[in-house]
Amino acid sequence: MRCAPVAALRPQRRRLLWNAAAETLERWPQRARAVRAWLEEHDVEEGRLEASVRWRPGVSVRGGRLMVERVEPRAALALLDVLAGPGPEGRRAAWLVEQAASEGVHVIVGWDAAADGTLRAKVYANASDAAESVRVRLAGRCAGRAAAELAPSVVGINVGGGRAQLKVYVQRACPPASPPPEVARAFEQLARADRCAGYVTAFDVLDESCGVRAWFAALRPVPWGSDCLRVSVLGPRVAAAIARAAPFAPGLASSLGASADGSWTLYFRPAGAHGAPWQLEPSFLVRGGATELGVYVEPWRSDEPCYARVGPWAVSYRVRSGRPEGRAVARVLAALVARLREVGWPSAPAALGPLPYPWTIDEGFGDARGPVR
Repeated sequence: MRCAPVAALRPQRRRLLWNAAAETLERWPQRARAVRAWLEEHDVEEGRLEASVRWRPGVSVRGGRLMVERVEPRAALALLDVLAGPGPEGRRAAWLVEQAASEGVHVIVGWDAAADGTLRAKVYANASDAAESVRVRLAGRCAGRAAAELAPSVVGINVGGGRAQLKVYVQRACPPASPPPEVARAFEQLARADRCAGYVTAFDVLDESCGVRAWFAALRPVPWGSDCLRVSVLGPRVAAAIARAAPFAPGLASSLGASADGSWTLYFRPAGAHGAPWQLEPSFLVRGGATELGVYVEPWRSDEPCYARVGPWAVSYRVRSGRPEGRAVARVLAALVARLREVGWPSAPAALGPLPYPWTIDEGFGDARGPVR
């Protein structure tokens, strides 16, 4: 019997995922059809879909939650028009998309088919790969002074049911300072298994302040069913219930979150999808004039592209601010890679210098910023 080539199977698998995503909106048939059409029109691939399932210990789990990552602004506005409509709530969410576009940061759009029958549209301006100055400016414009002081990596908004809730998310390489004991215990279990890519603290934006909403451990590539996921709050019963509530077969788990109200949420990508980060924050920063680069030195993985391989390590980078010439970036990265081959990794970032003028290494970045309090 002849088998279809893998490349021919991908479109079919993608269509099945689009159908599954739209079915989470079955209570709103017209919107479900429009979302299905949107997914197909923009050919959303597996790695851009992320589902989540929420539960409370001893209470049944709840699905109906899905996000689409790296959405172009025009496409994001079209999806928001389906999910939130043209009213005040939709306009407020659309404004956040426009602000993200003005700063050149990625947009995430999603929805939550809540248990109370409310459909909530969710928008996130994702500045995780942007310089701190960009994060501060975006948060100040969209969420106010108190949020800007946190220099959040993400600004988000939930709209639906006549309400709009602004949120900001602060990421760090080190664990949060004082989460509840059960949260600290679960995160410690993941860290001992070397599965934490970083940590995120979420805040609700209030009138004159920000209040802690949730804590997250971003996960290094953890296949569904892996022993690394056997933390105290995610036993076999819960895992089985999550698989039943999921819109599609879970693949890589991407994040474990705990809310201040006592609920937990597991985020995951479809089976067969790739793209889980090894670490949220760069290993160090390199600055030259108006340009800031985030440089990542991570274990080499055959399924992840990188700029250069140095023994067991993969070197990659993100432009966090500025518009550098390709030749200038290539020159400083060549110097960094050469020094990494000489001194090895891990090593103090200062040992990788000096760099070609005008580039310098920021030694005070990363864990030196301390946990979020």
